[in-house]
Amino acid sequence: MAALTFNGETSSVGLQAHAIIQSGYMPTVLQQLCSLPFEYFSSPPLTMVLFPTLLACCRGNRENRHILEREVSYQVS
Repeated sequence: MAALTFNGETSSVGLQAHAIIQSGYMPTVLQQLCSLPFEYFSSPPLTMVLFPTLLACCRGNRENRHILEREVSYQVS
């Protein structure tokens, strides 16, 4: 839980933090956040941390938003 909060706070800092979240070894930090267990997307105490973190990761960053859309899409590719 603390890692999610840290990522959210770091992501809101700026473009350099956004780049770090989407780069590095696969899966990236952003991809790992998107692939958390379903409970993180459905349990209110967990969504209250995860959703703002994901929004902070994508705010003002089109590439991160596209990654998020692709990773959490319900459509089969």
